[in-house]
Amino acid sequence: MASHVDPFPRLKDTVRLHLEGYCQRFGGSVLLAAVVGSRMKGLGSTKSDYDIRVVWKPPIQKYLTIDANSCLENDGTFRHQVDSVEFEYLVWDLRRFLYLLKSSNADCVDALVSPLCVLADEAFLQRARELCLGRIDRRRYGYCLHANASANLARFCVGKESVSPSDYLYVVHPALGLQFLHSHDSGLPPGSYNERVVATVTDHTLFETLMSLAYRKRSGERGNRDKLHRIEDLVINILAKDPKNLPSTDFDEGDLNLFFSETMMGVSDLK
Repeated sequence: MASHVDPFPRLKDTVRLHLEGYCQRFGGSVLLAAVVGSRMKGLGSTKSDYDIRVVWKPPIQKYLTIDANSCLENDGTFRHQVDSVEFEYLVWDLRRFLYLLKSSNADCVDALVSPLCVLADEAFLQRARELCLGRIDRRRYGYCLHANASANLARFCVGKESVSPSDYLYVVHPALGLQFLHSHDSGLPPGSYNERVVATVTDHTLFETLMSLAYRKRSGERGNRDKLHRIEDLVINILAKDPKNLPSTDFDEGDLNLFFSETMMGVSDLK
């Protein structure tokens, strides 16, 4: 899709260089590096940051010690700037990534389905998608999207006389994802904003308004304009639907534990 053709000419080499530095410092290897955020959604402008999610396989000794400094319960973050473009990294160790994915964490799902998968151990990525995406708990995922849209609505729109395209899209994108879950019996919402609009909006005028927001964001427009009440009404109506009515499923932890063990003992094949 044209919206996912990335404009940064050295993206793969740049990310590889940054992550080689990370692994030289902490050991281990990278299993996955994927772009999320506005660029994954097809909403990035030329000045947009690169939000990159990384799944890292640490040295196995990290999991075999009681040293508090070796505990990997928090996500690692770091950033670099290249040609005035920010690269912001969030690193999950493998165990934490699988734990969050079992909990239907939306950020982890985005990393798995991103069309801008920059680096990957192909065997790991294929197995993770086969094992996990069909078992995502739609109810938990719905609650995650609901919380995201609700918080952003309160932060960016409620009580404001004018709102920027970026702020509207922080609200609309998760809300449309939630609408997708309510209106489709299976599958996950597309990562692309345009595809979410196509899949969930049938009103022609509202469709054009939502697409116009994306165009304004991609063109780099930052200023606020008068509020678009139809968009807020759409979001409020979506949020009125309780995610508890969505179907709930459980992961087989035995499968995840086996996948974890096999991956830790395997050999990385980064492409």
